[in-house]
Amino acid sequence: MLGSIFGKLKGKKVKKGIGLDIGSRFVKLVLLERHGTSYGLLNYALVELPPEAVVGKEIMDRQAIIEKIVAIVEEYELFGEAVTINVAGKGVILRRITVPRMTEKELTESIERLFTENVPFEMADVIWDYKVLPPATGNEAEEMDLLLVAVRNDTIYSMVEIIKEVGLEVAGIDVDPLAINHALDVNGYLAMTEGNVAVINIGFENTTVMLIRNGYYYAHRDIPVATKVYTEALMRYLDLTFERAIDVLIGREIEGTEYETVSEIIETINNQLLEHIDRLFPTFRSVEETERPATLYLTGGGAWILGLRDFLQEHYQITVDVVDPFMQIAYNEEIFGEEDAQKVSPLLTIATGLALKHLGAAKIDVNLLPYEERPPEERIAAPKALKLEPILGALAFIGLAAYIGLTYTSSMKQINQLDEEIMTTRQEIAQLKSKVTELKEFERKKKEIDSKLQVLNQVSSGRYFHVKLLNELNRILPSTVWITSYSEEGGGQSTANITLSCKAIYPTDVTDFMRSLEDSPFFSNVQLQYVRQEIEDDQQIVVFEIKCTATDVEVQQ
Repeated sequence: MLGSIFGKLKGKKVKKGIGLDIGSRFVKLVLLERHGTSYGLLNYALVELPPEAVVGKEIMDRQAIIEKIVAIVEEYELFGEAVTINVAGKGVILRRITVPRMTEKELTESIERLFTENVPFEMADVIWDYKVLPPATGNEAEEMDLLLVAVRNDTIYSMVEIIKEVGLEVAGIDVDPLAINHALDVNGYLAMTEGNVAVINIGFENTTVMLIRNGYYYAHRDIPVATKVYTEALMRYLDLTFERAIDVLIGREIEGTEYETVSEIIETINNQLLEHIDRLFPTFRSVEETERPATLYLTGGGAWILGLRDFLQEHYQITVDVVDPFMQIAYNEEIFGEEDAQKVSPLLTIATGLALKHLGAAKIDVNLLPYEERPPEERIAAPKALKLEPILGALAFIGLAAYIGLTYTSSMKQINQLDEEIMTTRQEIAQLKSKVTELKEFERKKKEIDSKLQVLNQVSSGRYFHVKLLNELNRILPSTVWITSYSEEGGGQSTANITLSCKAIYPTDVTDFMRSLEDSPFFSNVQLQYVRQEIEDDQQIVVFEIKCTATDVEVQQ
């Protein structure tokens, strides 16, 4: 382990933070230290994973992940250390909503309803948190923005189990868009830019497009066009190995290949990327200066794709820069050895943001730790028992004397009161006998009402079925697929047979959508009715129809 960047500051406390980012191709670890408002990079690790270990942000080969993290822990002597980790995949939801301004008490009373309306999971099935943000509209007097974050319990606990199995502890849990927000904030990127900021994080399997307004996360979407698509195109058309294709893609080993051919292949994929961005975020090309991003930042493993920066800058006519997550973080150049720090650092943006959260520098600090993993001070403490022994000892003598003095007078009063109570009780017994018949009639009516309420409960149990169904469709629908018509047969409170008529840009979108439907717990019996290609607005599209069964699993259970 390299020595402290702040090693010469005698008597000063230096805090360390570790961020661990498990991606589709690499496990990335960043070890930072903090002194006051200054940060230093102690070390980093970048370990490649086997193919298919992580697919679609979901861990497929748990043992491979564990082995790679164990290797890092042993090499950097991290056993027993606490780390901040990221969670990703279908079980993660971020929603920023605008609501009327309310007091803290009103918000506390309304938050569960707001989650139910905006998150497609039951609150019992997730670990969740929320943060109040400045309204994007700027109307702080009347409005407030809420960032709702929810992660399914199984997603959280499976990651926590992996971390503990490799000999580490979990200090915190975050999501990728917020980790990027932290890294940009600490390195001054958000302070340098007036107006909206766009971030494109190009990973291996997925690209995340993110908007930041007034320095805070606003929205994000995932796009399936990422480094893997570029690499496979180069391998297929130029007959390159995977390693060679990666080098060519970032311009490291361009010699020996035809530059024009490489540029044409990359530009074709660039255009696919733009189609997704323009569809998802029309604000990128908005004529309104207040809406249009002032700067676009590239990060992730694909940030240095050959010519991409210039391509985006020319297309959107805005400044495009590659993020350096260590721009305001001191480090010794020896840490990177023979690696090019400029090329490697964008890969470490999320891990850096996680380490910054560990150090208390989160721009938006959400708490996604399971209850039992939280520090004791963040749990609800039981009230301490009051020690009564000293008090009882002091009062014993006084109590005894008072008792002796009052016994005689009290006894006489009690005798008179008991005589009065006996008479009153006899009168009440007589009255109660007349009410026995009324009580039996009441019980009969109560049974009738309970029976009716049971029927009403059965009906109301499925009142959110269609809301959940449409939310789930919206969540899993690929960005290049749109639904042109929707119909139902045999619709009930918790199940229905539905028909979806759709259009798509690419043929592979059909299989992607069907796979997402099959993977979702809401849908079953997914059947493709037909698929054909048509020309629409001088563009070839795919028209298809799917039938499936939609079921509210929670109601059925």
